[in-house]
Amino acid sequence: MTSHAAVYGAAALYDLAFGYRDFARECAFLRGVHDRRRDQPLRSFLELAAGPARHALEMCAAGVRAAALDLSPEMAAYATAKASERGLTLPYLVADMTSFAHPETFDVVASMLCSATYLMTDDAFIAHLDRVHAALVDGGLYVMELPYPADRNESKTKSTWTARDGAGELDVSWLDEETADPRITRARVRLEYRPFDGSPPTLIEDEALQRLYSRADVEALVARSGRFAIDGVFGALDEAVPLDAESAWRMLVVLKT
Repeated sequence: MTSHAAVYGAAALYDLAFGYRDFARECAFLRGVHDRRRDQPLRSFLELAAGPARHALEMCAAGVRAAALDLSPEMAAYATAKASERGLTLPYLVADMTSFAHPETFDVVASMLCSATYLMTDDAFIAHLDRVHAALVDGGLYVMELPYPADRNESKTKSTWTARDGAGELDVSWLDEETADPRITRARVRLEYRPFDGSPPTLIEDEALQRLYSRADVEALVARSGRFAIDGVFGALDEAVPLDAESAWRMLVVLKT
C-alpha cells in the first residue's frame, strides 16, 4: 500500500487543505528550539517529507539557507514553482526519507504534519534516524511532529474540514480506522474540490496505513539507534506545553546529536 500517493500527487489541493496552519508561527517555534539550545541563530534548515515545503519556504524568506525533500515529484515541482513566484531559490530533493543522502548538512532537520507515521517498522524508523544524523551539523537538532499518543477513541484533532481559495471550495476528510494492530491505523482520505464557476468537481480518494508512536516507542527507538539523545518532548508547537497538559494535541520530539 503506497503512502497516499494520490493525495500527495495532487499538490495544489493538499496545500489548500493544510493552508490553515500558521507556518510563520511554526517556524518561529523551530528557530526558538534551535536558538535556545545552541545559543546562536539558525542558519540552515532541511524539511523532510516536505510536501509543499511551506516551512522551508518560510525559512528561506527569512534568510535561512533552506532545502526540502519529499518522495513526490509533484510536490517538488509545486514547491519549486511557489519558491520562484516569491523570488526564492529552494533546492528540493526527490528521495525517500529512509535512504536519502543530502549533499549538504543543516543546523535543524524537521519532519512536520506527522509525516514520520509513514515509517511503518522499527527498522525503517532507525534507518530514517541514521539518514537524518548524516544530514546534520555537529550539535544539530532533529524536530519531529507526531500525533498525540492518545487512546484511539480520544481524538485531539479534527478529521473533517473545509478550505477555500479564490476559485472554489475544498472538503477534506482524513479519517483513521482501527486495524488489528493497535499501533497501526488505516487513514482514508477524501478531497473534493468544487469550483465556484460550476465546473465539474475534482474528487480524490485514497488510503494508506500509518503507524502511531507512543513516547515510549520513540524513546526506545532513539536509544536503539544510538545516534541521538532526546532533548525535549512537548504537547504542542510550544515548549511551554508539556505532553501531559490538558491543552496538548501533538507530540513534538526534539533530538540532539
